[in-house]
Amino acid sequence: MKRLWWLLPVALVLALSGCFGPEGNVYLSFDYPYYPDNWNCDDPNIDDPFAADTLYENYDYSTVAGDYYFEYTYDSGANWYWIYYTLTANKGFLFFPGEDARFQIYMYSSYWPDFYQVQGLTSTPSASPSGTTSSLQNHEIPRVDESTHVRKQLGEYTITKGGYILKVRGGVWVPKE
Repeated sequence: MKRLWWLLPVALVLALSGCFGPEGNVYLSFDYPYYPDNWNCDDPNIDDPFAADTLYENYDYSTVAGDYYFEYTYDSGANWYWIYYTLTANKGFLFFPGEDARFQIYMYSSYWPDFYQVQGLTSTPSASPSGTTSSLQNHEIPRVDESTHVRKQLGEYTITKGGYILKVRGGVWVPKE
């Protein structure tokens, strides 16, 4: 034991120099009052939206960190609710992997969805946090027909809590009058 005293300063130097271990796994799940009529997600790790009943409730889909787009409808296409969100992975330390990050999207039947981190570094965020605007980019062309629907943004926030960042922007596509 006495010969290993030098490991402490080496570990400290590595940590201070930004020597991170592998990132933790990232998971996304969905919760809803009842199964949506249609949905679309640009995350390639989420099942095919055109297959029947593939959006499993409270199932942890293994995915990767990044910015994504998700939309869904409950009323046969009249209103489509949409959300841009960012999934982040927790960094590891030295050769230890980071803690897993678990996120959830709750799909309301008459309002844009909530986005939560249900497992993070040190704490769980409160529902519907308020904060400053995010910088999420539109990186996916929605499946909603823009000739028949108008896009309305209902909310946007960025929150840093417990060592992680949640970025969300969402709204609804409503039929043109």
